[in-house]
Amino acid sequence: MNSVTKPGTAIEKLRYQLTRTWHPVRFQGSGRRSRYFEGWYFKQVSRAGDDIWSIIPGISIAQSGRHSFIQLINGKTAETWYVEYPFEAFSYSGSCFEIAIGPSHFSYRGISLEIEDASIDARGAIEFANPVRLPATVFNPGIMGWYSFVPFMECYHGVVSFGHRLSGNLTLAGQTWDMTGGKGYIEKD
Repeated sequence: MNSVTKPGTAIEKLRYQLTRTWHPVRFQGSGRRSRYFEGWYFKQVSRAGDDIWSIIPGISIAQSGRHSFIQLINGKTAETWYVEYPFEAFSYSGSCFEIAIGPSHFSYRGISLEIEDASIDARGAIEFANPVRLPATVFNPGIMGWYSFVPFMECYHGVVSFGHRLSGNLTLAGQTWDMTGGKGYIEKD
């Protein structure tokens, strides 16, 4: 995957702010300074259904500080790893759904994972094919329908892909899981 480029000029930033309601899967938190969370939930299920991995990249802004993170969840064993990064390690595209945290990238096209932490070493690449997306209209930009236009909602939700095919593998702590032929799902809050 290519590096992620944030909106740079004042015009690009304004266009991004004005159009993000109609693109709920994109990063929505630009300009947030306090009490904010945004995360994307990527679920991968192997072809036989024996292996289930959830990967959640996101950001957290709280009174205690702000950071970006990648959470890994083994759906079979319930083991969970939460890897914290500096807030500045998070970047996003101003033109499409694409985010990065450190060297790891996430988009409609797939995941490129590169985590080296004291708690877990995780690497891999999974490509997505044939994503099933929710059709958007002017008055119904996403899964929340007209609630997308209500200001100050407690939480906004988006579905990135109802389902897609997987190709690739994940290696965690020296063990590799082949996800080729499996199915995936992506949502966000």
